[in-house]
Amino acid sequence: MNILVVDDELGLRHTLTLILQAEGHTVRAAADGAAGLERLAETPADLIICDVRMPGLDGLSFLEKYREAGGTALVIMMSAYGDDEAALEAIRRGAYDFIAKPFRADQVLLVVRKAIEREGLRREVEQLHDELVA
Repeated sequence: MNILVVDDELGLRHTLTLILQAEGHTVRAAADGAAGLERLAETPADLIICDVRMPGLDGLSFLEKYREAGGTALVIMMSAYGDDEAALEAIRRGAYDFIAKPFRADQVLLVVRKAIEREGLRREVEQLHDELVA
């Protein structure tokens, strides 16, 4: 799976990259929302993990611009400010799920596995639908 990590904290980007690469994923990283959109314009991602609060283009604005541009990858939002309102707003704007920071590696991997499974099922349903229509 091709995953993009968008977070302004270098250490967190590095940690997530190591965790996800150990599971066999291809991981790219961006330091803010604008850089994330640029990376996606170069190469689309299957899954995006993005921080809510970043300087410049924050995570919610990134999500909005990504969807407006036709982006379809599942987006998992993260925040150190684990209030329920931030999570609800992220979901309302189209995020697949929300992870509160600090997190454990197994928490991230569980959410990523669920997202991969959901995307696989969506693609299978789409394929079966296309076969039925054809």
